[in-house]
Amino acid sequence: MEKSVILNVVEEILFKKGKRLVDSNILILGVAYKKNSDDPRESPAWQIIKLLLDGGATVNYSDPYIPSIPRVVCGFKTISIPLTAKNLEKYDCVVLVTDHNDFDYQFICDHSKAIVDTRNAFKFITDSEGKIFKA
Repeated sequence: MEKSVILNVVEEILFKKGKRLVDSNILILGVAYKKNSDDPRESPAWQIIKLLLDGGATVNYSDPYIPSIPRVVCGFKTISIPLTAKNLEKYDCVVLVTDHNDFDYQFICDHSKAIVDTRNAFKFITDSEGKIFKA
């Protein structure tokens, strides 16, 4: 999936919710290059994060395999956010980039406002509120 398409989907979701990318809080799920890996090199997450940051969003990430990101990798230093109900509810949109098996997809859906699924990982999840958007 092209990174700019993902950005467009995020912006469209936010717009429908009366928000703009500027000043929105976005959570990236998975920054590893591939699922169930701790290798962040050449991950598509870096370009997506850059586009979101350039658009004025605040961006955090959660990845069970990558506990922290050095500044040289993506331009900012950060640590992985634990996936708790309280944490998920803080974000205007969650973007799944790497579909790790360790993610509890139903839990994520239950506690998120909106989800952009770039890997079709939520296909079997019950989404009665229409929160899941494919990109």
